[in-house]
Amino acid sequence: MQANWDLTNARNAEMRAAMSPAELNSWLPNFPITELKNRGALPKTNDKAEIGVALLNFLEIGSFTSIEAKYGALAVQHRRARSSTASPAHIYAWLKLGENKAVEMDLPKYNERSFFDAVKEIRSLTIQEPEFFEPRMDELCRQAGVAFVLEKPISKTSLYGSARWISGETPIIQMSLRMKSNDHFWWTFFHEAAHILLHKGKNFADDKNGVGDGLEDEADAWAEEILVGKSNFYNFKINYPRSEAQIIDFADSIKIHPGIVVGMLQHAGVLPFTHLNKLKVRFDWAEEQVN
Repeated sequence: MQANWDLTNARNAEMRAAMSPAELNSWLPNFPITELKNRGALPKTNDKAEIGVALLNFLEIGSFTSIEAKYGALAVQHRRARSSTASPAHIYAWLKLGENKAVEMDLPKYNERSFFDAVKEIRSLTIQEPEFFEPRMDELCRQAGVAFVLEKPISKTSLYGSARWISGETPIIQMSLRMKSNDHFWWTFFHEAAHILLHKGKNFADDKNGVGDGLEDEADAWAEEILVGKSNFYNFKINYPRSEAQIIDFADSIKIHPGIVVGMLQHAGVLPFTHLNKLKVRFDWAEEQVN
């Protein structure tokens, strides 16, 4: 144990000595340093060299010149919004925050059948309150060998969620709770679950209003089928439902929350984005809730 500690200290000292002020001034502004400090990923110090060493350790790389190669090695297919001005460094930091949480979980080997069964049970949780459904989602995913991680959004990103594989073996679903409404939350989960089940070994990160491709369209179609049933939803939406009662009745008939139906109708162009939002449920991070 002492030997490992000494080795770590020696490695950190070596990295620190290799950093020039010019390099630190060039690289550090690319990353959300203050946010990473606030989340405990970096030390709360103004010593740039200490921050630089901690950042490299957080990113699990030996030098700043390795950053682009490391990010590229993730092979994340980014469903980017057309208007996106996202920072790759900020995206990578957000993904790494989630990954670091996932690797600390004691998970069994991934079982596809168990995860599919878990997803079906999780669908029934859409009508429950967060204090019930969130721990149950976590438990069901863990039992199937999937890391389910909620990580606050970070600046210069517009990510809703990500589905990827750690070391090619352990799937992770990471969600940002962006928009804080239940329609976005549940759609994101089932979309990312689709990537895990349909596109094994591939890594995805999905923006708000991201531009689709073949794999993204597959995930969307799968999520729609699981949530509402494609034919059920088509037969419902072609009548252009506009009333609260119509939507509640349909949601009750398929046993999901009406807020999800509102969001899907809005996305399909059947409802304006200003219509019937009162049927949605707003979520907050626990520390943001006001008693």
